[in-house]
Amino acid sequence: MPFQAALQNYFGRDGKIIIMGNIAYGADNFNVNLFNSRTRNIHLHINPRFREGAILEIRNEGGSFGVYSSGTKLFNYVHRLPFNQIDMIEVGGNVTLTFVQY
Repeated sequence: MPFQAALQNYFGRDGKIIIMGNIAYGADNFNVNLFNSRTRNIHLHINPRFREGAILEIRNEGGSFGVYSSGTKLFNYVHRLPFNQIDMIEVGGNVTLTFVQY
């Protein structure tokens, strides 16, 4: 896992996370997870798959937030688990992170 961090004061309804990095040449994918550290329940899993030309977005259980790429909105995310339970972020796969802000 290239990156894992606790989110201070949990992730709020209007929370924003910025992740920047470089993808390894020939990489298949990378992933971003927002989850609860105690239960390990993943609230949001995003997995861009380059060879397939697809972004896999898995929703897990109430509120709503949007996901953007290069300033372009990709989708709104509606989940059924309380957003205030999100207290961790992790980024894995074939990516070298250059900037993470939350």
